[in-house]
Amino acid sequence: PVLLSITVCKACGREGGQYFEGVIQLRNPTDKAIQSLREQVSSLRERGVFINNEVEQKNGIDFYMTSQKHLQTIAKRLHKEFGGNLKVAEQLFTHDKQRSRDLFRVNVLLTLFPFFKGSIIVHDGKPIHVTKMGKVISGVNLLNGNKVSIDSKRLGDIRSEERRVGKECRSRWSPYH
Repeated sequence: PVLLSITVCKACGREGGQYFEGVIQLRNPTDKAIQSLREQVSSLRERGVFINNEVEQKNGIDFYMTSQKHLQTIAKRLHKEFGGNLKVAEQLFTHDKQRSRDLFRVNVLLTLFPFFKGSIIVHDGKPIHVTKMGKVISGVNLLNGNKVSIDSKRLGDIRSEERRVGKECRSRWSPYH
């Protein structure tokens, strides 16, 4: 008779269970943003980074992840790529008596903008072609061609034109047509 003992490494044992170290809360997500997050997590699979649970919310999705360090890195990459408002909050989870240290869970809230790089938005009555997103939205004023920088906290009420920039769209806003 042969006795088989099946074991799983510590990192892989975390997959599919209830274990998590942090949550990425995506609000107003696009399919592209969700796909980007899943691709980044799957590329870190060898390092023991997994999404153990996805919870649908009224205006987004919560992803429960097994590594808070990688969770923050992924959130910063998403913020740089898609823009939005990023908030990171640590929460005391428990105290490890053996090592005499506090254990924290991290909650990251990423609220995405209703527009994307390449969109045309109307800010203060001026059409702006968005060229860069992050903490500061950079773009080009389509009326006069000047570069514009808008702090993401000062965006306020933004109207987004539902199409990407094309010749017909630029000429529509141009004072020289």
